[in-house]
Amino acid sequence: MDVITINSKTAKLAELVDTQTVKVKFNAGINDVSTGAFTALDSDSNSIIDSVEFDGTSIVTLKLKKDKVKTDGTGLVLNIDPSKLTSVAGKITAGSGVTINTANLLDSVAPEITNTTAYDIAGEVIKITYSEALEFGTSNQELKNSDFTVVRISDNKTLDVDGGYTVAIAGGSKEIHITLKDTATRTSETAYRVTVKGAKYTTDSAANEITDSVGVSDKITFTAASALTVLNTALDAAGTATEANYSAAGITGVTTGNLTAINTAVETGKSSGVALSKTAIQDLVDAELLALKALTSFTAITFTQTGTITGTNVQYQTAAAVIAALPTNVTVTLADSTTAVVPVTWADTDTYDAATAGDYTFTAIWGTLPAGVNNSASLAVPTVEVTVAP
Repeated sequence: MDVITINSKTAKLAELVDTQTVKVKFNAGINDVSTGAFTALDSDSNSIIDSVEFDGTSIVTLKLKKDKVKTDGTGLVLNIDPSKLTSVAGKITAGSGVTINTANLLDSVAPEITNTTAYDIAGEVIKITYSEALEFGTSNQELKNSDFTVVRISDNKTLDVDGGYTVAIAGGSKEIHITLKDTATRTSETAYRVTVKGAKYTTDSAANEITDSVGVSDKITFTAASALTVLNTALDAAGTATEANYSAAGITGVTTGNLTAINTAVETGKSSGVALSKTAIQDLVDAELLALKALTSFTAITFTQTGTITGTNVQYQTAAAVIAALPTNVTVTLADSTTAVVPVTWADTDTYDAATAGDYTFTAIWGTLPAGVNNSASLAVPTVEVTVAP
């Protein structure tokens, strides 16, 4: 007696009907099952099989313990010994042993949401976690969106599937990220209700559509839409956003001195006519603030030594003497054209020898940078050439 494919359309040898039911098909009707015919153990070597059901047909149904097998079959390793089965003819016939796992298991189980509390909100993104990896059956964004109905609870507004939000797969392919696009019309702090009913385009790798569901997100912080709308409008009119526009929208870090650079950076990161959220604008501003305070240049440090080896009067006889004479601070120009004084220490990188003529390099090491200053541009440290004359 042998295990055969579960149906004519697939080469799979068993079917996962739900997370607690597996069906196996044989080439003969089964009338009795002996102990050891079916074994499946968890990581602690405990059986995950609750019961074995047979009725004289070629299909045997295994009932599994709860929470042992995932919706994609992960957790199931089922060993079948056909020699311990009795056919309807009344006798046991030999057959090849088979191991059922995800490789030869027909997955007929829809992916399920695993969130047990409100969906997380990160900025303008609602995150929903599923029980297995997902994929889209279309490249059309509006069709992807259409599997999810999103309602803003504060005013019971259903967001437009075309432009009100976008849906993407993330988080190791097990998360749905819904990016909200309704900041311009949001008038208060609010949560969102996400409904899935009859999904067509979001599936697992076995083409099972995600299950129907209704869930609510955490609340999203409200930013005055009018101020944010004014700022977005000003950003679309290149160079017209003011310090006051940013401040009114709750954006920090913008000053008269950096306004031009901030506007350029934010406008570059924004598509005209597409409203950015407060979080998105603040991220662009913060990135530019970081770039503006990056070390960019310094005036080369020169160092002159008197005396010669022949005259036995080389000015600095040891590396320590040279280092003691080198500056302990360097004035560095930042990307915004301001300057900062940065402490340095020095290292003898050429093994200085006052008795051997040549040029010796001493290399600085940046000390603790002043508050707000960074070296994101990786400005090289200063070096100094010290000459020992013959």
